[in-house]
Amino acid sequence: MVKMYKRLGLSIVLASVLGVSANAACDSIICVGGNVGIGGIYTDFGGNNRADGDFKGGYGVLDIDLIVIRRLLFSLNLKGGSGSMGVYGPDFTDNLNGSLLGGNVGAFAATHFKIGFNVASLESPLYISFIGGVDGYAGAFGYGLAMYGAELQGRKSFGGRTSLLYSFGGGAANSIYAFTQGKAEAANGGTGDVGYSLFGSLGVDISMTRNLGFYIKAIAKYYNIPASSPVQINNQTITLPHANAWTTMLETGLRF
Repeated sequence: MVKMYKRLGLSIVLASVLGVSANAACDSIICVGGNVGIGGIYTDFGGNNRADGDFKGGYGVLDIDLIVIRRLLFSLNLKGGSGSMGVYGPDFTDNLNGSLLGGNVGAFAATHFKIGFNVASLESPLYISFIGGVDGYAGAFGYGLAMYGAELQGRKSFGGRTSLLYSFGGGAANSIYAFTQGKAEAANGGTGDVGYSLFGSLGVDISMTRNLGFYIKAIAKYYNIPASSPVQINNQTITLPHANAWTTMLETGLRF
């Protein structure tokens, strides 16, 4: 009987600690929350007239946020979806044999993590965070845009049900790439030199309950990355040129 009461008490404590959304004001020692939603994406790989590409499609998103002692943020963002991947310019069109996924079908996946500290109020937090992650694309070739840097992420409450969501950051960036001549052949690839990235978002959150809300936001990213190292495909030398790549996303879903 004593053990049963101990377990019941522990369950109540855990429920009260973890049951508060991290997107609402965190007033417990540990708060867990996040977002689940869907979005659309367009990425221009930012090459030149000899080698360029783009991706357009849709994705699902899951954000998990853990706030410790009301101030310290640990966050994980996962995105994944499908769409179409185009390649342009003779270096690509003459040497790549279409998408390994069939036709111009492409796939998109992204993982980002951050560790931050809230320097403002609990109702309108402002997190200064270290952030890192990669956006990956697969189709006619494999292409990844990796970055790590710093971010300011905030939430401005207007005292009612509506809050403004905003973020801005920048840091070092790199490209990861892989080319294949056919499904049975190993990939040739590597990484480019280090460049830089700028990124930000702007959106609105509307609370339905304390722990549940609706959000919509726009996301923009820019990458300036030097040319990649050359690889041999079909006895031809292929490189990814110096890139001014950019991505836009429009995302909506539920905040919990």
